[in-house]
Amino acid sequence: MSESDKYAILLVDDDKNILDSVRDILEDAGYDIETAASGAQALSALERRHFNLVVVDFQLPDATGLELARKVRERNDFTLVILMTGHASLEMAVKAIQEAVYDYLIKPVDPAQLKHTIEKALDQQRLKLENKRLVQDLQRTNEKMGKLDALKSRMLKILSHDLKTPLSSIRGYSELLKLGAKGRLNDVQKKMVEVTIQEADHLNGLIGDLLDLAQIESGQFNLDRQSLPCGQWLDKAVSRVKLIAEMKEIPVEVIVSSELPEVSIDMPRMIQVLSNLIRSALKYSSRGGRVFINVVQKNEAIDLRVTYAGMGFKPEQLKVLFTPVHGPAHEPADAIDGVRIMLALANEILHAHGGELGVESKGIDQGATFWMTLPITTTAQLKSDPVAGQKE
Repeated sequence: MSESDKYAILLVDDDKNILDSVRDILEDAGYDIETAASGAQALSALERRHFNLVVVDFQLPDATGLELARKVRERNDFTLVILMTGHASLEMAVKAIQEAVYDYLIKPVDPAQLKHTIEKALDQQRLKLENKRLVQDLQRTNEKMGKLDALKSRMLKILSHDLKTPLSSIRGYSELLKLGAKGRLNDVQKKMVEVTIQEADHLNGLIGDLLDLAQIESGQFNLDRQSLPCGQWLDKAVSRVKLIAEMKEIPVEVIVSSELPEVSIDMPRMIQVLSNLIRSALKYSSRGGRVFINVVQKNEAIDLRVTYAGMGFKPEQLKVLFTPVHGPAHEPADAIDGVRIMLALANEILHAHGGELGVESKGIDQGATFWMTLPITTTAQLKSDPVAGQKE
């Protein structure tokens, strides 16, 4: 061990014989030793350099070892103190603990016990310093992650704004074409324009999803609720995917068991959630198949299920559908990553409404069912709850 690598220990005792004998023991053990015969000399040494340990006699000519321990602690929490005394007592042990003394030794000091106690103290010090370093590293990492999250949120907002502007133009011009502003369209052309409008609306919803994810991650996600008939929300979600269903020749059938009560929801977000579930069902359905949306009231909740026949999910895929997508950038996207992202957002929105979301499937080619529950909030409940219907 080089001089720079040695642990530095300050020995403080007014008995020169003890100083010399302890110094010889510890120097033979490979420590860098400095001595002081009083509290004043010890404080002077502590001003000049840092020590790993201070081994101090309980009674000095100008101070007690406990007083010196207190002053060492006031300077830094790096240096540990070991007390030497010829008169051990319970009272002294309590005082030593109160002054954050690491340990105390009974004179005459046994060399083996001295070295063992110092080794334990240095081990504790190493652990303390390593923990401090790890905490500092974690704090720096958290600060970097916070800055990256803030940058990501800002970029998402800028990106969404830059996307929405041309998207509005695409939709606006498509509406003009549909109305015959540049000449009458035949049925095929009109259908193509209608698909363009619907896909523009879907893309606008996806941009909204990006912003919602950014708000959820930053803890700033709010709902703008309103009380409305459940059928109104269902009809709007189904109409949003009508043309896609027709193009794939897959009918979407809505089965409502009875008249449904009103619900308190953020309508644009819930329309996006349900239309995304239906789009996923259409995507994985077999051509010529059928998508069923079954809606019933169960107790104080709406139970909605989107069922299709076609590509399903393995049991191991079902387990990860609701886990975050954190694959390295160089890894190819998994076939279900898109579903996982969609479900992650839908799950957050449903939870914010007090509902639940899930997926059931019997196997890879046996279709699946996306299900959700949504609590019923009646008009009377809204009146009794001043928060309902407002931004949360």
